[in-house]
Amino acid sequence: MSNFQRWPQDVFRKTKFRIAMGIVRRIFNYAISRDLLSLNPATGLEKPGTERKGERVLTRDEIKILWAETESADYHIRGLYRLLLLTGTRPKEVQSMQWMHIDEDVWTIPSENSKNKRKHQLYLTELAKTEVCRLQEYSGSHVYVFPGRLKNGHSKSVRLCHERLVEALGGERWTMRDLRRTVQTRMSEIGVRPDIVDRVLNHNVPGVRANYDHYNYFPEIKSALTVWSKRVGEIVSGSELAPE
Repeated sequence: MSNFQRWPQDVFRKTKFRIAMGIVRRIFNYAISRDLLSLNPATGLEKPGTERKGERVLTRDEIKILWAETESADYHIRGLYRLLLLTGTRPKEVQSMQWMHIDEDVWTIPSENSKNKRKHQLYLTELAKTEVCRLQEYSGSHVYVFPGRLKNGHSKSVRLCHERLVEALGGERWTMRDLRRTVQTRMSEIGVRPDIVDRVLNHNVPGVRANYDHYNYFPEIKSALTVWSKRVGEIVSGSELAPE
C-alpha cells in the first residue's frame, strides 16, 4: 500500500488522485465488512493537497501567443482551441458539434450535449465562422465537425499539442476549461453584464428566474459574443493597447 501512496500525484492531477484514494478506501472497507480484512490499510495515509477551484485566467499576451501557436496546428487543434476561446463553451460541447447543429451563423447545442441538459444557442461571429469553414474543408461529409473526436490517435494529438501550448505560454499549467474562465473574466472586463455572461456560458440561472424566465436572450448573447470577438481580434493583431 505504501507504494501506491508514493505514486506521483501529478499522474492523477490531484483531483483524480483523491478520487482513486477514495475508491481504494471503499474497497478495503468492503473487504472488512466481508471479514476478509481486520483493518483498512488505507487508514492514516496522507491525503493529497486540498482541491482548489480553478483560478487560471489567460493574460492578453497569453491569448495572443495561443492564437499564434494554433495558426499552423492541425485543423482540428486550431478549430478546437479557437472556438473554445471565441465561444466560452465547454470542450465536450465543441467536440460533440455536428453540422446539423449549425444554421448559418447560429450554433445550437442540443440538450443532450450540454452539461445542464438545456438547449443553448450561440452566435457564430466572423472569426468563429472562419474556423468552422476551415473545419468543413477537412471533415467533408462527416456528420461531426470534429470527426476524429473519439479516436485514440486524435485524443493523443490534442494532449501533445496542449503540452506544447503550455510550454509556449511559459510552462504554468492550464486546461481547456481555463479558456472558459478566461472568456468569462475578459467579457466582464470589457463591460458585458454578468448576467449576460452567464447566459453566454449557459450557466444555471438561480432562484425562481429559472422557472419563470423562458426568454432565450439570443440578441444579448449575439451582442456579447460580437464584442468579445472584436476584442480577441484586437488582442491577436496587437491593436489592443490597454494595460493588463
